[in-house]
Amino acid sequence: LASRSRRLRLRTFAVTCLSEDTGILEWVPETDCMRNLVTKSFNPQTKPMNPRRRGCRLANFADATLRFNYERCQDHFFKNGNLEKAAEMYYDLCLKPLPPIFSWWFIHQFSTDAHGWYEARLRFTLSAAAWSAVGHIIGLGDRHSENILVETTSG
Repeated sequence: LASRSRRLRLRTFAVTCLSEDTGILEWVPETDCMRNLVTKSFNPQTKPMNPRRRGCRLANFADATLRFNYERCQDHFFKNGNLEKAAEMYYDLCLKPLPPIFSWWFIHQFSTDAHGWYEARLRFTLSAAAWSAVGHIIGLGDRHSENILVETTSG
């Protein structure tokens, strides 16, 4: 199969539908949701009290500043219809102050050797891409950082 040659592997789990919009998932051992991993991640190259050091602010949906800035960008798009300007505002107000932090989780978790880190990161990237494609094909619309499981032992 082409998936074997590309080293694509999807870890499957059981889902029991309770209604059109609710269900119960099988417990998947040795996994954690992406949001929890981002929240726990930190960048050791920044100062300890720097808000850019930790992922917890990025994953905090109750952060008033982050929510206010996000809503400003959204309002700009809805009122003016200028997607390009709204995207630029979103980058400046939301993304720029909070640099990517998830890569540090891989460094901390798989730092015993460079090959192990690379393999874990590659495994995550390939499986996330494959699950995204499968989700699109079967019509999953509820994809967010709490719905993306990461194998904590292998990436």
